[in-house]
Amino acid sequence: MGDVGLVVSGAILGLADVDALMISMAHTAATGGAVAAPATAIAVGILSNTVFKLALVTSLSRQPFRRTAGLGLAAMAAASLAALLVFRPGP
Repeated sequence: MGDVGLVVSGAILGLADVDALMISMAHTAATGGAVAAPATAIAVGILSNTVFKLALVTSLSRQPFRRTAGLGLAAMAAASLAALLVFRPGP
């Protein structure tokens, strides 16, 4: 599976379970491949999980929990996205 495939599968798997994603990507990196793609897949999976939780909080919860949790999750998602954009692996 190519690097793009790992990142896409990380985003999809991250929606439901970050633990399984971490184990899978650790196994992928341990089999001798480069670690940049699995690390990026983990970061994208964590971001997709956070965005999914943000969507749940904003659509299903009541005030003031919606505001508090929504602000916290939005800040976490923004920081994760910024980290992905700033710390991209080189060629």
